[in-house]
Amino acid sequence: MFTVSGNNYITIVDYFSDFVEVSELEDTTSHAVIQVLKEQFSRHGIPDTVVSDNGPQFSSQEFHEFSLTWEFNHVTSSPHHPKSNGKAESSVKAVKQLFKKAEQDGKDPWLALLDYRNTPTEGINASPAQRLMSLRTHTLLPTASSLLPPEVCTHSTDKLELKRQKAKFYHDRHAKQLPELEIGQEVRIQPIRKIQTWKEATCVEKLSDRSYVVKSGNEVFRRNRQFLRPAAEPSTTEKQSTKADSPEPEVTHKEKPQVPQSPSKPASPKQGSVKGTVATETQVPVSASQKTRTRSIRLPSRFKDFDMKR
Repeated sequence: MFTVSGNNYITIVDYFSDFVEVSELEDTTSHAVIQVLKEQFSRHGIPDTVVSDNGPQFSSQEFHEFSLTWEFNHVTSSPHHPKSNGKAESSVKAVKQLFKKAEQDGKDPWLALLDYRNTPTEGINASPAQRLMSLRTHTLLPTASSLLPPEVCTHSTDKLELKRQKAKFYHDRHAKQLPELEIGQEVRIQPIRKIQTWKEATCVEKLSDRSYVVKSGNEVFRRNRQFLRPAAEPSTTEKQSTKADSPEPEVTHKEKPQVPQSPSKPASPKQGSVKGTVATETQVPVSASQKTRTRSIRLPSRFKDFDMKR
């Protein structure tokens, strides 16, 4: 669901074809959402699974009874973790941006949505409308009549699977697989806001691979595995407090092998660092005029008022 220019909309996207359905809502109650879903299901058929967030429209008893009556499996994503419902979030982002640009240009947003549905996906060479309906829908863009008859898109499934595998590969390069939690295991709940503190809790139920129900005191929370830490691992705040309270360990200086470095040219003294330069020069007494084989080393004129022999 999203809002543009004071109007509320709901998006429904097909996981296979990426075909997006957008409907305007009179209000954001469960009854209004259910009426829109009934209209869409009567057009495309009842899906096997409906994935949504944990908004009050989808977590109400009315929506639960609707899922039982229409016989589809309703799955909700983890609270405060939009990545677990990334398909819907990305479709909302695309449609919302599309509607805003159409409004800024004074164009019809529904024509823009029609063109979006007929735009071929990169790497697949087939539009969402072709993957869902096996045809190109007629638009205001000039199109040859030979391209409008129905035609089954071949190899779209393989190309779509390859594209998703590539996306998963690049995501997993920087992702870390967290170990599963056991029922009854003591955990800590990461706060949603940084100003809050970690809470101690007990894992009571596992809803999916990365979604758990935990109990902290008299409160019950549902969190993604990303927000849960086993109790054996101290939280970040506890690590910092433990480090501050613990006495400093005795330091023993040992010779450590160092990487050989190429000789560098000694840095010339800076104009504002008089104190550091004096300290360096006082380590080895230098006369006002020291003779060498080729040249005479003299102190800079700005040190003429200093007694360098002490």
